[in-house]
Amino acid sequence: FALTPQAKGRVERLFGVLQDRLIAEMGLRNITEMAVANIFLTGHFIADYNRRFTVKPETAQRAWRKVPRNVDIERTISFRYEAVVGNDNTVRLGGMVIDIPECPGQRGYAKAKVEVRQLLDGSWRVYYKETLIAHTDPTPLKEPIRAKPRRKSKVRAASEERWIYMASAA
Repeated sequence: FALTPQAKGRVERLFGVLQDRLIAEMGLRNITEMAVANIFLTGHFIADYNRRFTVKPETAQRAWRKVPRNVDIERTISFRYEAVVGNDNTVRLGGMVIDIPECPGQRGYAKAKVEVRQLLDGSWRVYYKETLIAHTDPTPLKEPIRAKPRRKSKVRAASEERWIYMASAA
């Protein structure tokens, strides 16, 4: 994401070059087929663009840091959904039902707010207050669809729409 005006300017410049210069260059070479355009991009345009616009960094140090050991990287880079546990101790999300095993010393998680995560391998995890309470086998990652949650009032807010990934569609 471009978070500063300078970064936004760089992105806009890039898009301007790609929309203006790339199309013009392909037109000058009479490129009309996708395969030929891909060869032109990899063989000529990208190298020329990098040669003209690359800027050397002020310092040679790496800008990234190692991930701390206590960070669950799989949980960090996953799809996140909020859900409420049903009276039958299950979580329903996008047509999928995730069973939550009974917790020793507790009657169950009915009506508890939980965080549901789909990891990049397709598996699912359910967390209650930072504690993993359930997990399932992988399901295929699918394209998102727009889902509108049910509302009891007739007033609809645009912020109520959200993207969810349908996981269990056959």
